[in-house]
Amino acid sequence: GMKGRYFELQGITEFSDGSLWMGGVNIFARVNAAATGIEPIFSNASEEYSIRYDYIFSLFEDREKNMWVCTNKGLFWFNPGAQLFKTVTIRTADRDSAYNPDVTDVLETADGKLLVSTWGNGIFAYDQQFNPIHSDYTDRSNTLGEGMAWCMIQRPNGDIWKGIQDGHLFIYYAELRKTKKIHPDVFENSTIRQMEQDKKGNIWLGTNRGNIVKWEAATGSFVLQHRFKAIIGRIYVDPANHVWVCTDRNGVYKLNADDGKIEARYGDIGETGNTLRINGAADVIQYNDTLVMIAADGLAILNTRTQQISYTPGQKNGLPLPHITNLVKDGEGYVWMTTAAGILSYHPGRKKLSRYNALDGIPTNSFSVASSVILKDGRIGVGTNHELIVFDPALITVADYVPPQVQVSGFAVMNRSLNYDSLQQLSQVSLQHHEHSITIHLSTLTFQNVYEIYYRMEGLDKDWVAAGNANQATFNYLPAGSYNFSAACRDADGKMGDITSIKLRVFAPFWQTWWFYSMVALLIIALIFMADRIRLRNIYREQQIRSGIAANLHEEVNTTLQNINVLSEIAGFKADENPEQSKGFIYDIKQKSRNMVVAMGDVLWSIDPVNDDMNKTINRMTEHIESFRSRYQAGIEVRIDPTIKNTKLDMNMRHELMVIFKLALTNLVEILQSPHTVVQLDRAKKSLILNIYSTQTTALKSTHLSSKNINEMKKRAANINATLDVQSDEAGAYVLLIMKV
Repeated sequence: GMKGRYFELQGITEFSDGSLWMGGVNIFARVNAAATGIEPIFSNASEEYSIRYDYIFSLFEDREKNMWVCTNKGLFWFNPGAQLFKTVTIRTADRDSAYNPDVTDVLETADGKLLVSTWGNGIFAYDQQFNPIHSDYTDRSNTLGEGMAWCMIQRPNGDIWKGIQDGHLFIYYAELRKTKKIHPDVFENSTIRQMEQDKKGNIWLGTNRGNIVKWEAATGSFVLQHRFKAIIGRIYVDPANHVWVCTDRNGVYKLNADDGKIEARYGDIGETGNTLRINGAADVIQYNDTLVMIAADGLAILNTRTQQISYTPGQKNGLPLPHITNLVKDGEGYVWMTTAAGILSYHPGRKKLSRYNALDGIPTNSFSVASSVILKDGRIGVGTNHELIVFDPALITVADYVPPQVQVSGFAVMNRSLNYDSLQQLSQVSLQHHEHSITIHLSTLTFQNVYEIYYRMEGLDKDWVAAGNANQATFNYLPAGSYNFSAACRDADGKMGDITSIKLRVFAPFWQTWWFYSMVALLIIALIFMADRIRLRNIYREQQIRSGIAANLHEEVNTTLQNINVLSEIAGFKADENPEQSKGFIYDIKQKSRNMVVAMGDVLWSIDPVNDDMNKTINRMTEHIESFRSRYQAGIEVRIDPTIKNTKLDMNMRHELMVIFKLALTNLVEILQSPHTVVQLDRAKKSLILNIYSTQTTALKSTHLSSKNINEMKKRAANINATLDVQSDEAGAYVLLIMKV
């Protein structure tokens, strides 16, 4: 108690179960009404999960009946009533101090006593409440030096066998109440790690060296069956009287109990689906007529009919930690496993996996191999490296429980936490297109029981996804759209409980919105419409040009034909009276006919789209120059800028250029009879320059023909907004045309 200790009582708190708790300076204790005293909980206890305090400020009970203790050294919580795993210290009835050996095996005798074997301190006896008791059996055994005990069995006649270090056997004969120590040669001085009795009373023993020895009840003799050359971790006899042997590095063997022959072996070599993950196992049990559970780098499930091996679903390797040291099946079909992550339970039919650790009252995760037992009342005992843990699976496994509703404990966008209380007031959480990464933190707000949380983002996830140990859902990239986030826990039947939902919407960038697509579509339609309008306008313009060219050609042809007609009439009248004058008229008719044919050829050449290329225009001009050279024996020099070839001219400009070119050449070569003429075609910025000049002519005569040609050139230049300059003096004459291209 608190005798001899200084303390100050500051208050007493009553909890829902009726218990009274005291707190104050140097005191934290429960009032024990039955014993009319108190049970103090001292500060700075040596256990890992202990409380430290100088002053207890207040006590509080939450909805899970957890007790929260506010102290000057921090906040602590525990739940005495929920500690369903009992830790049994290794001690004797006449000694308060505890031993700390490895617990290797537990045996419930026919008379209800519980025997615990240890490696180093022998055998200890307890009653059904695991209170240490005196036992004639343990007293006799300890006097013979059985401190290194590994395994125990009790035969139907009450005899108790124990496997000891170095191949020794201790046999307690119940009828004689005596213990005998034997050392058969068949064990070859190797530690007896395992013993199990088959349905016919024979005892199967396994050693550290891998020898399997059978004690035949009929003859009382030990017979060596196999040398597996590996540590025998567990021997198990199934209801069909098959002997299963687990080795640490040579697989699992299934033996025929009658003749000892190997019926099957399971290891890490073989076809996919028929092998274990490792070539060894720590424990094996038969679950039902078809399934056998094997502890081999996870929980392997062997179907004895199909010989297929599968592993439990869930996290990596099927379990939080794959190394299993013990397997026990309870009356409800749950398989209990001891691992470095605590004690696990798994129901193959319900696919339900539960884990229990220090928060549930399990003080250690170091369990001894093959040290488990299921008692007659259904309780399970498991040995650890210092003590024994006992629990009732019926009190732990709740067949029909209602999981808590999942709460959102945090909401982060692009690694920036938002105030979720404010978000809850919104009908939906709206995010911009650049806010596409979110993390949602989830919690059941429970401390006593752990529930696995699942989530699903409707519109992105097809199935429910486990939130994992971090209890968070992370989405690195959410495409634009509307989503419904859901989170819940499963009940005992695997169905989802109350669902917590959040509506989210990620807005698309403006270039991915419907109105932007509509604008682009309208713009494309407008461009197509404008292109079509331009196409029709060009067609109309070309048609107008062709019509203008045709009108000019019609006018010129009509005028020429009228002149030919008049000259023909006059020539006919003068043929008899004045033959020489008639010949002159006929010559004029010839000239006009030739000019008309040439003009018609030029028009047809201009309107042909094939001649849109500037090279074709230059070739056409060259043809006319050669014609003038041949006809008038004139010297004509051509100078053309090479860059001219890339110039584009439309049909009208091309036609007018050719007409002006021919009229200018006619004036200089035909009318003025220039002996040397230069035709120069240049490109200056956005202008095309045609310069035709002669330095060996007199001033242009003001004849009707030359004046008419000059006026026609000016008219043609005006039609295409070009500049025309015609000059002549004593030094020569030139025609300069500047066109904008």
